[in-house]
Amino acid sequence: MRMKRLREYHKYTQSEFARRLGISVARWHNIENGYAVRLDVAVALIRITPGLTLDWIHFEKIDGLTVQLACDLAPSVE
Repeated sequence: MRMKRLREYHKYTQSEFARRLGISVARWHNIENGYAVRLDVAVALIRITPGLTLDWIHFEKIDGLTVQLACDLAPSVE
C-alpha cells in the first residue's frame, strides 16, 4: 500500500504516475500490489520525490525522511 500512498501523495492516477516514471501502467500496478521495486524505478521515485529514501521504498522505514514527508506518507488511521 505504500506505493499507492506515494502515488496519491503526488495526486496522480496510475497511468499518469507510470508515464512520469517512464514505465508501463501494468508494471506500476504490479508494484502497487507488492511486486519488488527495481532500482531504475526507485531512482525515478527518488528523483520526483525530494527526501524519499531507498529504505522507505523497500522497507517503509521512515528514518532519513523529513518529518513532513514521513507524515504525508504515513498510513491513514481509520
